[in-house]
Amino acid sequence: MQRSWYSLYKGDIAGSWSYNPGGFPFLLLLVFTILHLKWSFKHGAKIIMWGFIATAALMWGKFIYKLL
Repeated sequence: MQRSWYSLYKGDIAGSWSYNPGGFPFLLLLVFTILHLKWSFKHGAKIIMWGFIATAALMWGKFIYKLL
């Protein structure tokens, strides 16, 4: 995850995705969570829940792919 975020910090989106495809969506969800805590969006909790499920699925998918 750290290499993914470091590549993203350097601006290498493709490299970040190849390290861990869940890194970028995870950072977006963290930002959205902070904004939701500040302004309390109408369906924010559901968006956060499904976003984290999708991010976890991306991470697990990449893990299973590397095992095969």
